Order: sequence, then C-alpha cells, then structure tokens
Amino acid sequence: MFDVDDAAAFAAQAREDGVSTLARAVVAMTAVTREVAGVPLRAVFPVHSRFEDHWHDSVGWFITNSVLESDVAEPHAAAAAVKEAVHLGAWPLADVLAPWGGMPVTPGMFAISWLDLRRLPVRIDSIGLDAQYVSAATDTDRVMLWFILDESGLHLRCRYPDTSEARDNVGGWLDLLVTRLQADARSSVRGRLQVADRTFRLERADRDDIAPIAALLFDDRFGSDRESVELERYEAAFSAVARDSSHYLGVLRDDADHIVGTMQLTVIPGLSRGGSTRLQIEGLRVAPGERSQGLGAAMIEWAHDFGRARGARLAQVTTDEARDRTRAFYARLGYEAAHVGLKRQI
Repeated sequence: MFDVDDAAAFAAQAREDGVSTLARAVVAMTAVTREVAGVPLRAVFPVHSRFEDHWHDSVGWFITNSVLESDVAEPHAAAAAVKEAVHLGAWPLADVLAPWGGMPVTPGMFAISWLDLRRLPVRIDSIGLDAQYVSAATDTDRVMLWFILDESGLHLRCRYPDTSEARDNVGGWLDLLVTRLQADARSSVRGRLQVADRTFRLERADRDDIAPIAALLFDDRFGSDRESVELERYEAAFSAVARDSSHYLGVLRDDADHIVGTMQLTVIPGLSRGGSTRLQIEGLRVAPGERSQGLGAAMIEWAHDFGRARGARLAQVTTDEARDRTRAFYARLGYEAAHVGLKRQI
C-alpha cells in the first residue's frame, strides 16, 4: 500500500496528531466501515501478552486475542480504542466477548493484525535474505487482515472466503480502505512547506505533471540549450523514473495547485565511506516568480529529511561552474565544494 515515502508521510501525520501509526490506520478503517455499513469497526485484535523484563530476550509468538471496537473516525478516539484493546488482552477472551454473544462460531470472525517488523531485534532483509511470507490455500469462513510495516513500506495481506458475496463486500471494503490510506499519506503534513505566510505542498509527480516540469527545466539560464520542447523524451524518462523506487521526482504546488518547483532525489547505496548511502539532488528548479523567497531552501531541507528516512548520511549536488548564485545558495545551506565533478557526453 505504501512505499517508504508514503509510509514516512503517514507516520508524520500520526505524530502531528499525537497518536501512533496504528491509530491512524484504525481511523481509516473506522471511516470506511461507517461509510459501507453504517456501524462501528469491530474486530478480533491480536495483542502482545508478555511485557515483563524477563521475556525480552525470549523467542516466540507471545500474543493473545483481544477485541477492538472503534466508533469514531478521529485520531484520539481511535488511539483510545487501541489502548483499550491492549488492556483487554489481559482478560480471558470468553469474558471479553460475552457482550457480543460469547466465543465466535461459524461463520467465522473478522480479525486485524498489525506487525511492525522494524521493532524486532533482528532485521528482516526481504532483498538480501529473499524473505517471503508463505500462506496455504485453505477453506475459510473468516476474514483476516495482516498489516505489515517494514523498511520498504506498509503492506496488507488479506484472507477471506472465495465467494461472490465476500469478493464484493470484502473486496469493496479493501479498495476503499487502500484509497483512503493512500489519500491520507498524500495529504500528510510531511509534504507541507510553510514559507513566510504561504503554504506549499511537495508531492510525488505523476504523469500529468510532465509538461509543467519540462517547462520549469526549460525556463533556466542553460535550459534553452539543453532541454527540448518535445515531450516524448520526457514521458519516456518519467516512466523509467517512476518504475525505480530509488528515485523520487517531486513537484511543489502552491495554494492554487500550480506547480512552482520541482526536484529529483535519488538514493544511492554504496560501499565507500564505510558503506554510506548517499542522497543525490538533481534538477532543482523554482518558477521565476517564486525565486529568492526561501522556497529552494525549504525544498532542500525537505530533501534532507527524505534522505535520512532512507538511511542516507551524505547529500550531494552538482551544478555548473558558471552558476555563481546557485553555488552561493548551496554554500549557505552548508554544502562544501570538496570534490571536482567531471562529466562528458557518451
């Protein structure tokens, strides 16, 4: 559902709201359930069951089933519902379920699981270890959701009965949930830049933004010699960038939704400097009417946060020697001309 960037944006909004990422997800599930069925979100909810110090170095699946009930799609209400579910985990499940008719029988239950792999004492390297989740094909009369948060983003797995009714109802609910969560990530405070008394939004570019980006690149001291008025090459390049998760092509929008800036960020892992990951900043442009107001500096600071979230320890930029003002701009932001960059056509 989320890549690293969207997961970071979603988490930033949760921090702004003063709740956990899980609570923000419960807000979305509550809202979608209200929209579809007009009832509160109610689900069996696995929670940790071992909190004493002597359990910390043990190995096992120490969980118990509790009950989550969220009635209001609001962050603090959802956080309170999660907190109550954790506390209920200390009680026998039969007692907890008694108000709802006791222990579930066929048809089965609706359950939601949330697992943050980043909090484990070991790193689950899905790329280096080729780690995979293995599931069996089986008959089921229950609906089970697994939210899994790791270094690559937020993932959702779901098991439900293979019937037309379940495909319509559960599938429709899931589609609305994913749409809601992704919209929440896109509208997060993380993409909001406050410059002077104005508010801008920095977000990932989509295909409709190609023409405005090309116009910004062209409207530059060297742009008329390097850039093209034909969009076909930009469209092909956009496709290549969009397919590679190591790249982030961003656009900056003003409060009228006009694109007034752009930049491309690339995360580069490497073995030099003790295996340091680098953040490469390219193609930073601000619209002529918006220059010299602090937008460029705000975009660079946002880029630094973007890199840190991906483990980058070094940010690097290149600029033409003839761009005296640009070099002075980066120097004010702490960049040093410590290396000589060389380029040639190939």
